[in-house]
Amino acid sequence: MPLLILAIGVICSCGDCKDCGPSQNYPYFKIRFFNIDSLNKVNASIAETQDSLTQLIDSGYQESDTVVININNKLTFLENVQTNIRMGKIKIDDVEGTGADKILLFRDSLTNDSLISFNFPLSMSDDKSEFIIHIADRKDTLSVNYQVLTKSEGHSILRRAYGINIITCTYDSIKVSCRKDSCLSNETTLYVYF
Repeated sequence: MPLLILAIGVICSCGDCKDCGPSQNYPYFKIRFFNIDSLNKVNASIAETQDSLTQLIDSGYQESDTVVININNKLTFLENVQTNIRMGKIKIDDVEGTGADKILLFRDSLTNDSLISFNFPLSMSDDKSEFIIHIADRKDTLSVNYQVLTKSEGHSILRRAYGINIITCTYDSIKVSCRKDSCLSNETTLYVYF
């Protein structure tokens, strides 16, 4: 009888293992975009607006005059745009991964990607990934290569990529920043300038 109770207990305790086997932990790299062309245009607009404001005040207009208020409002708006560009705040329309049937969409939220830093997943079936990135009227391509590392930790199998390198890109420049010498995925950030 005790063996029957033990057998029933073992059978009843079997269930889905939530932390066994490979998990959906696709490696990624972070990417930040800086629109230098737009920054230069905004800087020029700020300089022109400041000159116009100075000329109006020099010619006798007061801070309370409607034209001065309007120019100050425009200047404040331009300075906010300048700050957002310097922070790398940008909206990505979409990203296509070569060989993938899905399009990545990025949202501004606490749980997903912000408008400043984006996580780009890496393919684990290949040693390279290519992305087609749509921002406003731009369509750019970015290709990276890497080596895949499979590691067992407890009951989980982790997949990571390391040695992340740029193969090709259509941007003006890219800087790769790694926290360690191996450029381990999830700890690598690409700074893209266009």
